[in-house]
Amino acid sequence: MSNNNDNIISLVENSSNIQLENEFSKTQLEILYAAEIIIGQKGIENTSHRDIVNLAGQKNTSAILYHFGSINGVVDALFELRMKVQNQERSELIENLLNQEDYSNIDLMDAYIDPLYNRVFHDSDWSNWIYFLQNLVINTNGKDHFAIKYRKAAFEIENLFAKKNHIENDKMYSARVSYNAFFVISAIASRKRQIEESENEFKQNSKKFNSLIDMPTDDESYISSDVEFLKFLKTTSIFILTNKESKF
Repeated sequence: MSNNNDNIISLVENSSNIQLENEFSKTQLEILYAAEIIIGQKGIENTSHRDIVNLAGQKNTSAILYHFGSINGVVDALFELRMKVQNQERSELIENLLNQEDYSNIDLMDAYIDPLYNRVFHDSDWSNWIYFLQNLVINTNGKDHFAIKYRKAAFEIENLFAKKNHIENDKMYSARVSYNAFFVISAIASRKRQIEESENEFKQNSKKFNSLIDMPTDDESYISSDVEFLKFLKTTSIFILTNKESKF
């Protein structure tokens, strides 16, 4: 639990230069990041007000009611906090695409997947976000509500993809988009967990044998598999969305 507390302190400290996060008070940020961690671990149905406020270091159990109204209010605020950053990054990638003479399905998948993937794997402040998403969008009774909120971030990309692939009057397209969101989130979360477990195992073995070997860097350990995984993620997404096989 102390590691989680340290994580929250770090997240709040690192938020000082981010404009959106400055719209929230220090106490609100502590609650939001605590919720991200707890819901990512336990799911929203198994998370109580007390779980969140205890991890956030709040003595008053009514802090959530005071600041956000409910746990769903916390979730909505966290979506606003995280997705505004993701939306901005996707918008910049889309703008670059639209300035090109032509773009491919893979280019669209780059704009759809890369902002989430890069944040989760290359920004430690976002390491809990994917588990939060996985539990919320895939494993909850209210998954449709939260899936819709998540999809809003990629709405323009979905429309561009449909236009490029001449997908019109296809009643299944919306369903395929939802299925693909579930697939992408689940696949990234599984890979994140697998890497974390491998790193933990390496550390434990190093301690056990008093090894002086340094932890391998990301480039040494994961660069080839990272490329292959993104290739798999994007080509599979194209297949789900079009029902057609894609070449990378």
